[in-house]
Amino acid sequence: MASNTQNLECRMYEAKYPEVDSAVMIQLSRRRIRSINSLIKVGRIDPVIVFRVEEDKGYIDLSKRTLSKEDIKACEERYNKSKLVHSIMRHVAETLKVDLEELYVNIA
Repeated sequence: MASNTQNLECRMYEAKYPEVDSAVMIQLSRRRIRSINSLIKVGRIDPVIVFRVEEDKGYIDLSKRTLSKEDIKACEERYNKSKLVHSIMRHVAETLKVDLEELYVNIA
């Protein structure tokens, strides 16, 4: 399981793209994305709803307006649990000096 270059910067998800109508946490990149800058600050992590997914083009349309308080709470809880699991997996990978992606594939 050990590799020559240890990768500690990956995240693993069950699917490549999120499902439509699912709540997800996003971090807006430094790249300008049309008019969303008035709704979400660059670099800030926020919950949003997946409005449309175009897998062939790699586009994901998001909406912040249609989120209910329950959706926000559930999304934040799921995100925080995911962060905790990731920090444990990263610590194990660092301690054992193995590639994090390999650890995710073989363990999680």
